[in-house]
Amino acid sequence: MRFGSVLGLLGMAWVMSACAENPSHLNTTYLDRYADPNPTPASVLECHGFSCSETSRAALNRDAWRRIAGVFVPRAKDAQTERRQIAHGVALIQLLVGQQTGTAIHQWTHRDKDILPNLSDPTQLDCIDEAVNTWTYLTLMERGGLLHFHRVASFPMPARRSTPVTQP
Repeated sequence: MRFGSVLGLLGMAWVMSACAENPSHLNTTYLDRYADPNPTPASVLECHGFSCSETSRAALNRDAWRRIAGVFVPRAKDAQTERRQIAHGVALIQLLVGQQTGTAIHQWTHRDKDILPNLSDPTQLDCIDEAVNTWTYLTLMERGGLLHFHRVASFPMPARRSTPVTQP
């Protein structure tokens, strides 16, 4: 009886230890697999082609980085204002990177009211590509000292189509 109790407690401890590994309970599968953990403006890895089946490198030169930093001027006085700046910053980086990688084009086609994906187009971005890329852009902004009210969670992969989590 005592052996069974000890075995049960060890099993419970083992199960609980999995929770301690990721205290935010974030799924990091795609970021672990595809994201560059140390992006720099000089070397931005962009995922595209559905589920990061394609990757391309782009570079943000000093002028481009100044434009991005300019989105955060004046410095936000609150988290809500900074979130708007972050949205504009992500959009600008997507455009600048996309111009270099060929992903800045409008990629969806419409027939009647249906949206038809261009499944054979390597410049197409799906939610996995978007999430990995957005994490990269947020990380660049954080490491560039542009975020004051938010920090980027370690490898935050969203469970559904949205942008990665930022935590105030």
